[in-house]
Amino acid sequence: MEIKCISADDTLELRQKVLWPESSQAACKLENDYDGVHFGAFIAQRLIAIVSIFIVDDQAQLRKFAVDFSYQSQGIGIQLVTHIESYLMQLKVSAIWCDARENAVGFYKKSGFIISPNSFVKKGLTYYKACKKLH
Repeated sequence: MEIKCISADDTLELRQKVLWPESSQAACKLENDYDGVHFGAFIAQRLIAIVSIFIVDDQAQLRKFAVDFSYQSQGIGIQLVTHIESYLMQLKVSAIWCDARENAVGFYKKSGFIISPNSFVKKGLTYYKACKKLH
């Protein structure tokens, strides 16, 4: 597997397919997409996982993390998080956080994130704040 930076536009197909299949690709764009850093994981030059990060001060927010359905539960997401953490530590980022979908809380716990006990609903889905300090 190869992990590399990709463009915001390169994330849209997988974002739409995995996270918002009922929406258009255009609807999956973020207002500040071009301010972020986007990573893709590739196997045999096929994009199989994506995540976008947005750094503000010394904190980074993970957004739109998606792994192709046929590659889920194979450790690819954890490899991607580990890669991003190394990248962020080089930039002296002190913490990484995200709004974790309820069905992904187990993944974030396994990746070392602390999960807030309080949930909230956004676009009909339940989320929890997840945060991890970087050393």
